[in-house]
Parts: sequence; C-alpha cells; structure tokens
Amino acid sequence: MIKPNKHMDLNNSIIKITANIIQIIQKQKVIEYTDLLNKLQIIYGEDVKYNYIQCLNLLFLFGKIKYYPDSDLFELVG
Repeated sequence: MIKPNKHMDLNNSIIKITANIIQIIQKQKVIEYTDLLNKLQIIYGEDVKYNYIQCLNLLFLFGKIKYYPDSDLFELVG
C-alpha cells in the first residue's frame, strides 16, 4: 500500500523501499534482479519480498528504471 495510515510501519513502506532502490541503482548503474533483492533483504529483512514487486512497478510507472529481460538487469533512466 502506498498511502500511509496509522497502523503502517513507515520503515517498510513502499515509498521508503523505492527510494532505497533508486539509491542502490544510482551507485551501481546496473544491477541484477536477485542482487537488488538481496541488498534490500539485508536492509529490511525477509519482509521486503512482499513489497519488492510493487516498488519495481512504481518505478516502471514513473519511468525511472529500465529492465533488460535478456540479462535480467535494471538500469536507472535519467
């Protein structure tokens, strides 16, 4: 869920995880799907798996990342 409410843990929100995804991709320029997930699991724990796809979808909708299916890589756009 993107919109926060009083029962939501803001440290594990989609917006915060998405911001960290952008930071990670900015540092490495290109990153594999599983490597990105592993880095996020180190930061947030196993619960990040539930929001990972939603975060990637949000970045795709805003046109911030590009996915290369042949090599399973993400690249930051712009």
